[in-house]
Amino acid sequence: MYQVRVALYKAQNELLSIVFDATNSNNDNWFSKGRVISSPWTDFSSYPPTSFSVAGSGGRPFYIAGPHHTCQTDHGWLMTASVHCPHELRVPVTTVLYSKLQTNTNWNTYGKKINLISTFSEF
Repeated sequence: MYQVRVALYKAQNELLSIVFDATNSNNDNWFSKGRVISSPWTDFSSYPPTSFSVAGSGGRPFYIAGPHHTCQTDHGWLMTASVHCPHELRVPVTTVLYSKLQTNTNWNTYGKKINLISTFSEF
């Protein structure tokens, strides 16, 4: 089995990691819900993401999000800030936001910002 591990760091301390089964994957589909081996979030089964991709949506690469229709209801697990919603405009573009809870979070109330994302590949 080939694995990819995405880890977020701040000041050389690991904040979280997600491990994916990358067997028979490509540059576009390794980062998907069906390939998650482990993650810090417990609600992927009970509240499945509607967006989960490297390409992301709306200029947000590495995007894991639930259904939402407005900036006020924007929620998810992981996203790269762009310029669409007020909670993104408070941080530099490409800042990574992630849920510090064990579940998804509304980015307007519980989002935690970090400025560095590190990716490791394990084979």
